[in-house]
Amino acid sequence: MRARPATKTLDLSRAVIFILGNLDEAYTMSKSTNPDISADEFHEQTSKINLADIKRALHRRFRAEQIARLGNNHIIYVSFNNAQFRLLIKQELSCVSAFVTERFGWTVTFDDSVVDVVYAEGVFPAQGTRPVFSTVKNLIESRISTLIVSVLEYQLSIAEIVWSFNTGNFVYTLKDQHGVVVSTISEKAKLKLEELRKSIDPEVQAHTAVHEAGHAILAALTLRILPSVVVSRTASDMEGFCLINFPKGPMTRESLKKDIVITLGGLVAEKMIFGEEFTSSGVYYDIEEASALANKAIRKYAMGVDPIHLAVMADTDYVFTHVDDYAAETIALIKACEVEATLILRRNRLLLLKMAEYLTTHSRMEQALIGEFVQRYSTEEWVNQRGFIRKEDYYQFHKTIQQQLKEVNDGSVDLLLERIEAERLNA
Repeated sequence: MRARPATKTLDLSRAVIFILGNLDEAYTMSKSTNPDISADEFHEQTSKINLADIKRALHRRFRAEQIARLGNNHIIYVSFNNAQFRLLIKQELSCVSAFVTERFGWTVTFDDSVVDVVYAEGVFPAQGTRPVFSTVKNLIESRISTLIVSVLEYQLSIAEIVWSFNTGNFVYTLKDQHGVVVSTISEKAKLKLEELRKSIDPEVQAHTAVHEAGHAILAALTLRILPSVVVSRTASDMEGFCLINFPKGPMTRESLKKDIVITLGGLVAEKMIFGEEFTSSGVYYDIEEASALANKAIRKYAMGVDPIHLAVMADTDYVFTHVDDYAAETIALIKACEVEATLILRRNRLLLLKMAEYLTTHSRMEQALIGEFVQRYSTEEWVNQRGFIRKEDYYQFHKTIQQQLKEVNDGSVDLLLERIEAERLNA
């Protein structure tokens, strides 16, 4: 300002201004660093973020008038799904292949097994694409020079390199211009996450297997919706998890109770198989979640005896203060859900043991395999009669309205006929 005699006026009427930023307040799921979480599930969660969510997140950083100036033209990015991550990996491998072809005239063909191992090592769904790029660089590009030196050192006349992965090793199959195999080189792949996924203590994994199987079985048998995956050993600091497909729609009294039943499944399963003395500290988060759900049901969602909003302390007149009666009601709800969870798992003890046995020797069960186990070992009659449903089909609210309208209309016709008949008889 001191150097210039006057400020310069710029005409920005035809300019497009992009304001870029990461809104962790809207992408709450971005805090997860677990590479074993499904990219498809994460993609679905981020796909639900809308303009209202963005405005709400911006309110935590800016004042209302500032947010208004940002307008409503928001480009909301969703995370990559499984197929998109794999396409990205294939594109990066194509770049590596193009480099070798340009410099040496050889064609490098990457087998799908290489895509699989790069995906397993490099994809952290919540962290985007950067880990994939670094994994391709460390796992693939770093081996190119060694491979090239080996070919030149032995003066091999080759036209194609087929790169595959098998039982912990990268295998390079060298072919001449006629497709004849000239040589095969094998090299140990130094995998980080895969080693973490291997159980370092089978006893710990067995205990985790029972816990997670309890969650998965109760989810399948209460909601009639199969979980996406259940994991007994991960590459993160988590011992295991179960990805449950909760119904799409509002949380109702029924679905909330089922949520508590499922949440208590790990504790109930541990008690049933190992005894109460060998339940673990791993149930901490489950108990915390079950307590939170039950308290919200009674104190906030009007799902208790009285439809009122409860609080421990309040200076306002639109909430009631906490009383012991409602605490007892909350505890009663949790105990009732625990009883239901116990009854279901007792009836399906064989299913629990079979699933836990599998998860003790394997780190995960996908949705299709979970369905096979439930259909084969469950004692619930409806499993093979009615089968499972999609989470989109859980609620039938519109169908209920249509059915009741039909009943009302049919009843009106009957009443009209009765009145006509009564008038005829009186006449």
